[in-house]
Amino acid sequence: MLKPFAIAIDPKGRAWVTGNEAQEVYIVSADGSVETVDSSAVSVSWPMGIAGDSQGNMWVSSSDTVNIVCTTPLDSQAGGMPSLIFYPADGGTPKQYTKVGGLSVPWGNAVDGDDTVWVFNFGHTPMEDADEDYEWPDTGIARFCGVGNCPPGLKPGDPISPHTGYTSDALERITAGAVDPSGNIWLLNNWRKDGPLFYDTNPGGNSFVIVPGAAKPVKTPLIGPPRAFRKAHHPDL
Repeated sequence: MLKPFAIAIDPKGRAWVTGNEAQEVYIVSADGSVETVDSSAVSVSWPMGIAGDSQGNMWVSSSDTVNIVCTTPLDSQAGGMPSLIFYPADGGTPKQYTKVGGLSVPWGNAVDGDDTVWVFNFGHTPMEDADEDYEWPDTGIARFCGVGNCPPGLKPGDPISPHTGYTSDALERITAGAVDPSGNIWLLNNWRKDGPLFYDTNPGGNSFVIVPGAAKPVKTPLIGPPRAFRKAHHPDL
């Protein structure tokens, strides 16, 4: 009944895990003990991706619609209130950012070398009245100010991307993404299935997309929290 979905490691070596069906977030310590994170101040609804920043804060995609495994394309659990949830490293009260910056069905997410948060959307919530002529809105990538350098006038949690997110004809249903040492974002288009009507109209894909240099570079391999890529770390460069 937990449906553990995504995992991220904090600076203390603990694993943070999203429970999709349990609609909770857990911490697994090195001794194997499991703690349920206090989420009473926010609404965790069908959570998906999770990513940590350099300070040990965690950012969770609360989809409000995706019940894994999706048995049909219309297996929606309501939808309409997608959000990004911030869990402070010091155990303070989490904060929730709802329907901003292009959030539609937030799935995977990643933090770059400047602690900026990128959220990858699984398109838009399916609609019961969709047919073969229905034009699905473009899928967007949402970008949020993190605990690093924010653009002027913004604070942590504020959206940097517009209300549509960053859109492109190359983006379909995105399930995951990662940032590399050149700041490129690698994205996975997923969920293309043949079958009944709504499978055929569901705008899925079977490809990956590269967005060159959009993010702050990250030192790889990503083990634990993200680290900014600097040449000082690589004397041979």
